[in-house]
Parts: sequence; C-alpha cells; structure tokens
Amino acid sequence: MDPRAAGAASGLAGFLQMLIAAVFAQLSGMWQNGTPFPMIGFMIAASALALLSFLVAFRGTGIWSRSAAE
Repeated sequence: MDPRAAGAASGLAGFLQMLIAAVFAQLSGMWQNGTPFPMIGFMIAASALALLSFLVAFRGTGIWSRSAAE
C-alpha cells in the first residue's frame, strides 16, 4: 500500500467527520427550542448514520460469520 494513499484516506476521513459534525451542530442549533429533543433527534440520526456507514463498509466481507478464535 502506498503511504501517501493511506495519509490521504486518513485526511479525508478526518475532514468528513468534522464536516458532518459541523453540519449537525448547526442544524441542532437552528432547531433548538429550549428542550433536549432536537439534540436527542440528532444523536439518534448520527448513530443511525454511523451504523449505516459500518454496514456499507463491511458488506460482503463475512465478518459476522467468523469465529471469535480467528
């Protein structure tokens, strides 16, 4: 693997993480109504997005069929 490609991938991952966090923070602030419910909604949405990203990234790899001993 080319180390420059690994560095670029790491930089892209960090950028996307900060971008998504900034967007969610702005939207949460815009929809704030004095209750914790907008934040709860965005936390649930972020968790669902993380789960979806995980499932897409590891689809077809068979990670759930491997035994713990491997």
